Amino acid sequence: MTNRNGQVMLLTVTVLSAGILGATSVAATLMLYQIRQANDILNSTQAIYAADAGIERGLYCANPNTEHTNCSSYTDQGWLLTNGAKVFIVPSPPYTAPVLVLRTIGESNRVQRAFENVITAASGPVLE
Repeated sequence: MTNRNGQVMLLTVTVLSAGILGATSVAATLMLYQIRQANDILNSTQAIYAADAGIERGLYCANPNTEHTNCSSYTDQGWLLTNGAKVFIVPSPPYTAPVLVLRTIGESNRVQRAFENVITAASGPVLE
């Protein structure tokens, strides 16, 4: 009988250990998802502000009444901002002359957010 009691105790300890290990694994996975979500919110905010900065720079460079300093520094890799985010200008489809379409993508780590700004001029072309 004592041999059988030892087997039951060993089986009970094994089953309980497996249950505790499973519960711990589920809790760790849920915590990991929450940490990733919090990090993605930060990256999303940085990407939104980067896309907004791209729109602002595009409007500045499109304004015919200003001196266009640093407007030609765009490369295919985009502009790198001081917080590590990047801004990309997306080529716009051809529109009629009085319409300016600015499309920018802000990227922070693996998160991308895009803005589009459509401006219609009252008369005459906006860009030359």
